[in-house]
Amino acid sequence: LMPYYYGFFFRVFGVSIHGALIGYTLIYFLAGIFFFLALRQVIPSYMSYVATVWFWVFDPRFDHTYNHAGGILFIVITMYFFFRYLKEQKGRDLYMALLCIFLLSLVKLNFGIVALASFVLSLKTVDALDKKSPCANKKQIYFAAIVMVPLLILLVYGSLLQGIPPEHARECLPFLRADRLYHASPWQSLHLLGKTQLDRMRRIFPLLILNILWGCSSGYLLYCLYKGRLDYSMKLKLLGSLSVLLIFFVFHFHEFFLSGVVYRMSWVIPFQVMAMFIIISLAMERMSKTAKIILCCIILWMSFFTHAARYKFVSLLKNPSRYIGHERGKVYVANSNEWMDTVRLASGYLTDHLKDDETFLALIFEPLYYFLTAKESPHRRIVFYEFMGISREEENEIISTLEGKGIRYILLSNKCNYDEQGIGIFGETHCHLLSSYLMRNYQPVAVFGDWNKAPLWAERHAVMILKKKEK
Repeated sequence: LMPYYYGFFFRVFGVSIHGALIGYTLIYFLAGIFFFLALRQVIPSYMSYVATVWFWVFDPRFDHTYNHAGGILFIVITMYFFFRYLKEQKGRDLYMALLCIFLLSLVKLNFGIVALASFVLSLKTVDALDKKSPCANKKQIYFAAIVMVPLLILLVYGSLLQGIPPEHARECLPFLRADRLYHASPWQSLHLLGKTQLDRMRRIFPLLILNILWGCSSGYLLYCLYKGRLDYSMKLKLLGSLSVLLIFFVFHFHEFFLSGVVYRMSWVIPFQVMAMFIIISLAMERMSKTAKIILCCIILWMSFFTHAARYKFVSLLKNPSRYIGHERGKVYVANSNEWMDTVRLASGYLTDHLKDDETFLALIFEPLYYFLTAKESPHRRIVFYEFMGISREEENEIISTLEGKGIRYILLSNKCNYDEQGIGIFGETHCHLLSSYLMRNYQPVAVFGDWNKAPLWAERHAVMILKKKEK
């Protein structure tokens, strides 16, 4: 679904990074609205509002990709319908949750599958906790979740992948270990999780305060539960909602658990924040009205203070040297001036030298230049990393494409020398045939940035423009 909803945003706001960011912001705004509606089924509206403000301010989001924002939206809407079912016990809410899970699978297949497993296990858990559940059509709901939705997902993906070679399909759905760039052992992932959480609390004081508050609230509720001081409805609300959140949290943790990539923790942030505020809110129920107001004001103050500090920092970055004034840019960025100069000069060079009906090949992973120059890649392959196992047959296919389409220009980034695990060195560890062809038939005509500096993931960016030799 991602190309469709961002295509809609480009249609409405214009084809630019600015337009993509507006769409990205709208998605997270909607996620916050449904975050509020979900929590309102379990805790009071005022506390749901406080939690939503916190979610908007402190959710780290996906800072390396815009692809997954729609997935977060569908996850939060799923929780809204599931929590509404817990409150009203109406089967239609479960069917709506299944619809959201189906849509989530179209954003990212593996998260749709784990959400479906979480849904079934959560429903079984809730049924075990509440024997008086009046919803009578459970068999139909389980049938829909276990048979109908997976079948529908299979049909959609089967039609999309029809006629695509298996090796290309594996690149689209990289679920096998050999198809993934990053790997981690369970111990490494758990160690990184603890280290990251402690580091965030040290750097962001409000997170430390909220975690202390959450810890104290958890201890208090456990004590009340042990002493039997919680009535049946409150006990069911606490155990039911937290069980559902825990199940979804564990299942959606799988990508980080298998890869150790920090930003993939973002998939579980909505469940974490919901659980924390449900615990804090239920622990506050026996507090006086004045104490509740004071506590909510403290949390809101921390949120607004953090947002104001962040806004001030971003405002300092808004100067002409950090503005991508390109027609398809129109944004300020936090990258270094060196990175900015390289992108401006290289995209400008290509725009000036390419004909209207001409394109170029960008290596080894530089799709930004396709976007800024409004050109399409001459070949379906965009990424030229070692771990992708590009075959000699495909290298020959790329060479034939370059010859057939008369590609005169090649953009080669210094990441071709970025000897990180799985990325490799272009021409030495992989793509020997393609590299040899380029060396024989193309020559450097321009270099932007410091080509001799060792590249970093998002800095020390340099590119070399190659032009086909005249025969």
